[in-house]
Amino acid sequence: MHAVVKTAPGPGAVFEQWPTPKPGLRDILVRIEATSICGTDMHIYDWHESIRDKVKPPMVMGHEFAGKIIEVGKEVSDLREGDIVSGETHIFCGKCFQCRTGNAHICERMLLRGVDTDGCFAEYHVLNEQHAWLNDRKIPIEVASAQEPLGNAVHAASAAEISGNTVAVFGCGPIGACLIGLCKSFGATKIFGVDIVDYRLKLAKDMGGDVLINGSQQDVVKEIMRETDGRGVDVFFEMSGAQPSFEEGFKVLRPGGTAILFGLPSKKIELDVANWIVFKDAHVRGVFGRRLFGTWYKTAEVLKAGQVDLSKLITHRFDLEEFSKAFAFGKDHHVSEQETCLVRKFENAGYCIYPFIFLGEDKEMQTRRICGIYYSSGPKNVKSGILHHLKVSVAVKMAPEHGSTVIRTGVVWKLPCSHT
Repeated sequence: MHAVVKTAPGPGAVFEQWPTPKPGLRDILVRIEATSICGTDMHIYDWHESIRDKVKPPMVMGHEFAGKIIEVGKEVSDLREGDIVSGETHIFCGKCFQCRTGNAHICERMLLRGVDTDGCFAEYHVLNEQHAWLNDRKIPIEVASAQEPLGNAVHAASAAEISGNTVAVFGCGPIGACLIGLCKSFGATKIFGVDIVDYRLKLAKDMGGDVLINGSQQDVVKEIMRETDGRGVDVFFEMSGAQPSFEEGFKVLRPGGTAILFGLPSKKIELDVANWIVFKDAHVRGVFGRRLFGTWYKTAEVLKAGQVDLSKLITHRFDLEEFSKAFAFGKDHHVSEQETCLVRKFENAGYCIYPFIFLGEDKEMQTRRICGIYYSSGPKNVKSGILHHLKVSVAVKMAPEHGSTVIRTGVVWKLPCSHT
């Protein structure tokens, strides 16, 4: 089979022949139909210092997928050939204290698919039956591959009392926006969405956000305190991992409120424990992964009920061997763990990827300013831009047959109009 392989320490990966895995007695062999790229994959591809001690090349990359079972081990009891499945990234042992007390998502011997073991950026993948999730055939295959990151939002929303309370979500990427939709369906009385990118704020509004605040242009604390008559919000979700989000979020959290921390900071952050937590008698909780498999059941119901529509986030497709182009979209723009790029493998081994900022159908040379980004667009034009004080380079190629450009954190995405 062919696979995307991290062959050695250092940036990049290769598309090459790799032995087709063989299922054991309790394993299933899956033909991959759809898979996703997230921040962890980006870190492995770019050989980020945070993963160098954990990842041991050579190995197949990837951990989020959906596909069809083509072979089952002799002792597999509940799954059959032809079933459509996804897989839980957290490979738990089922025997340790955490697993036996209902906390398999923080298993003491936990391995991560595509990090500690071979992953799913390949034509075929093997996993143990107990780590597989049987999908409803009514769910589109590409949506099925994105259940795991959506499950993170479900887990986060389930960690606090939402009904009848005010909520602030800091970080409105795809998962933050999904979280807003969940909070709306759970009965939040007022939902604040905070981000520094206008497109994300629009997505947050579409998902049910009531008050949208651009942190790069507005005083977040002042706006939220004004909207809550000086009381603050009942629940604060930190979904970005950014230092300002922690500061502003805890400042707007009312005394006795609940803070759910989900975002992963890239470095150590400072917290005013006395004033933000102790004196407020705040309830603080971290959320990691998904509860197994309670969160998966809830996620399936969310999709079935239409509370969150992931299909509208799919815009573009690539052949499997063009994986480097998909990774290039995210390179140098700091994709977070929560901002998953959906990739799909079709019959011709194709990929698709999440959109971010849609700038419209502009075929003429123009200069615009959006969310602090200064850029020019035109035929085969390369310019420099600034995004929130971050210097980046952007390359724009607007061929006549392409009518739209998507840009996020200085990276240009060229998309056919039919996919927008």
